[in-house]
Amino acid sequence: MKIGKSILLLLVIYIFSIVKSIEIHKNPNIKNSNVKNPQKNPYSKDDIGGDKEDKTLKKIQVGRNGLNDTLYWGTYKPQQYFGLKTRSIEPINTGLIWSTPNINYGFNRFNYKTSQGGDGVASYKWLKHDGKNFGVQEIQDSKGNLNLTTSFVKKSGKKGGDWSIRVSGKTNETNINSQPITSLIYFIHDESIKRSRGETNFLSVQNHKKGDTDNINGDLQIKGEHKEIGKYTLYFSDISNKEKQQETLKKYKLVDEHPDIEGWRYYGVSKFTENNWDILPTIFDMTTKIHLNPVADKWVKDQRKIIIPTLPNIINEKSNIIAIQRVLTVPFDVVEEIVKSLFVGSNFDNLFNQHEKQFDDKFNLKFNYEKLRKHPEYVYKVTKESLSSLIGGFGYWYGSSLFESSSGRFLKTKPVALYSATPSRTAFPRGFLWDEGFHQLVVSSFDIDLTIESLSHWFNIMNKNGWIPREQILGREAQSMVPDEFVKQSPIIANPPTIILAVNKLIELAEVHKKAGHKEEFDKIFEFINEAYPRIQRFYQYYWKTQKSGALENAFRWRDRKVNHTLASGLDDYPRADIPSDAEIHVDLNSWMAFFAQSLAKISEFIDKKEDTVTYQNQFNAIFKVIEDYHWDPEENLFQDILLHPNGTKEFIKTYGYLNYFPLMLGILPEDSPKIPPLVSTLKDVNGIWSRWGIRSLSIKDKHFGTNENYWRGPIWININYLFTHSMYKKYMKNSLSVSDLYISLRFNLLSNVGKKYIETGFFWEQYDPINGNGQRNHPFNGWTSLISLIISEQY
Repeated sequence: MKIGKSILLLLVIYIFSIVKSIEIHKNPNIKNSNVKNPQKNPYSKDDIGGDKEDKTLKKIQVGRNGLNDTLYWGTYKPQQYFGLKTRSIEPINTGLIWSTPNINYGFNRFNYKTSQGGDGVASYKWLKHDGKNFGVQEIQDSKGNLNLTTSFVKKSGKKGGDWSIRVSGKTNETNINSQPITSLIYFIHDESIKRSRGETNFLSVQNHKKGDTDNINGDLQIKGEHKEIGKYTLYFSDISNKEKQQETLKKYKLVDEHPDIEGWRYYGVSKFTENNWDILPTIFDMTTKIHLNPVADKWVKDQRKIIIPTLPNIINEKSNIIAIQRVLTVPFDVVEEIVKSLFVGSNFDNLFNQHEKQFDDKFNLKFNYEKLRKHPEYVYKVTKESLSSLIGGFGYWYGSSLFESSSGRFLKTKPVALYSATPSRTAFPRGFLWDEGFHQLVVSSFDIDLTIESLSHWFNIMNKNGWIPREQILGREAQSMVPDEFVKQSPIIANPPTIILAVNKLIELAEVHKKAGHKEEFDKIFEFINEAYPRIQRFYQYYWKTQKSGALENAFRWRDRKVNHTLASGLDDYPRADIPSDAEIHVDLNSWMAFFAQSLAKISEFIDKKEDTVTYQNQFNAIFKVIEDYHWDPEENLFQDILLHPNGTKEFIKTYGYLNYFPLMLGILPEDSPKIPPLVSTLKDVNGIWSRWGIRSLSIKDKHFGTNENYWRGPIWININYLFTHSMYKKYMKNSLSVSDLYISLRFNLLSNVGKKYIETGFFWEQYDPINGNGQRNHPFNGWTSLISLIISEQY
């Protein structure tokens, strides 16, 4: 598809055959000066969620180094199987819809929104995607006996330049009655078009005469105009083997008086309601139903014959949505012969092959090909496809978040734009703060431009108080996919500051580039971090404002906790104290805050703000002292959450799982800490949290194992396992043979299980069963499970 002066749509289709155990005692190390009377957070939701302008907090530049043009077009609707969209407040959206009406009475089965198998699609995955110029995806529609391959390629230029797509298909069926008739619909929806008086930039079909309802033969062109790119044309080229197609179609018995299915069918819709993003009911509206009623009545009388729902061949004069349909049989081939096209025939292949080679070479360089090739062949495939599927899940959104005020009213934040990866194209096709830091660890290993761009958008969402809503539900379409109770956010519910993991990774990469003499890459990172620094600081201050303990200095607790659920922590139902209270102090949050302070010390030193480095190092020391003095349980040789009462009585909230290891996972324990050997010893227990598949979130011996939601009460999570392998590899295994042995075993278990389950099922999974290692819950989960690519290649 070609955008700019023109858009080319290239359709080449090839078909061939816890009651917790609590210890109460008086801690002799408690200094009374540190213990405070529990108090409520002095900041209200209005204080934190308010959106007054702070002119001292400047926006971070986005689209630097030409990225506004490079990234203008992309596969930015991850919830769709395939389509391209602009990074605009009022975007141009395009997308693919397909059906196989002759297979299993599938005439009313249309696929365009991703699903977890309920639509008959067995798997879908990006095989290669560079985030900028090209991508190729496989879709297995098992219910329709159809395998699709969707590809796109771009030729860079102003506002995205030109682009083209290719849709290919095949079937393994040899019996003609089992071979699918494929109805392909490609749509365009230009959100910049308004119904207002004087509007003239409505979509039109150039070779369509007003009042004409015949199919269009030959090439077809859709004309439009957008304020950001000017006039554009969407080209659909005719099929080269048209006669063979027509001959094959005659072998199928269609319902009598069936609408013509030779050539292009079309429908131009004028719809400006808030739900016009839902394309399927928009194009199969009452007009289309009236068009289909006669043939539907005939089919009811003779269901042995085939009915193919067709578009009504109407173009509304004020169309803002146009859909184009082509009905094809197997085998079929659509060849492009477009005037002024950059992608006709072999030109598409040449440009695609060029970008594919660049991707392969870059991947092999960045992900340590020499190491990957020593593993079984499937390991290389898993690494490349996990990266590609993560990048292929990037999206772009614009809108407001809803938050709850102190009075209980729900208010809107100012509208913001977000360019971000997503955890799951099906279940969670939007940005999540807790997840994004992990995502960008992977992405930055391949392309720092994409990470800088994403982090810039995330930090720009921040309000003057440093609050970033934990879940980004921006726009009507995003809101439609989220239960009401999760749409409205609370400004006092934080999330782990994982995006600082990605900032730290950028600094490490900057040092590598500096040593290698790559000035341009070093400068990109330095400029971003220097510009982002005030917002990183404000983000840090947000936790001090909203999450600090009322019982102890330099200590923290997650706010707005519920019985059996701590949403803010990211660990959801992981067992905590039975009743939420002001006396709680959470070891994971204290560890995150120590890590954040330590990171700020490194960040400030990197950008030569050494006066801040001392301040943040002192804050790290103070928080870390709390962790050592208050959270270490010498009987269990584990770190624990505690309750700390005004009289100085401390209670350990005893659990056995991820929570106990956060100081180790985040690397804040010194390499020579005497606590490391006993911690490592507890990890090795095969009847505890250690398994052949990875480290379990909760020990089998913990009374809460497998209870409640059983979300973080046993299942294996790859993001936490990554934190274990990362800290072991980068810090602790150098001076400890036992840690080295543990690391080697853990890495092997993870790459073997995640990799093999991917090959078996076609999916990366949200979590893995703690007993048998099977993938479970949401899938595909191409978000932080893609960290397996870093674990395999050891690109920590």
